[in-house]
Amino acid sequence: VVLEVVEPEQLMEAALAHAKRIAAQPPKATRLTKRLMKMAPDMELKPFLDVCAVFQGMCHNEPEHLEAVERLLARMKR
Repeated sequence: VVLEVVEPEQLMEAALAHAKRIAAQPPKATRLTKRLMKMAPDMELKPFLDVCAVFQGMCHNEPEHLEAVERLLARMKR
C-alpha cells in the first residue's frame, strides 16, 4: 500500500509519521483492518463486504468508538 511518495532523505520521517498515526488508532480496529487487508486479495467482493460488516459491528461497542461518536455528536450540536 502506497500512502505517500517522498524524497529518500524524507523517507524515515514520513514513515514514522504514518506509524504514529496508525499507533494512535484503537488497537482492535487496527488489528481487524490489518486482517481485512490480508484477506482481501483472496476473496470475492460480496463475502469480503460481509466480513467488513461483521468486523465493523465488533468495534461498535468498543470504548474508543463510543467516545468518538460522542465527540462527533458534540461537534454537530455547535
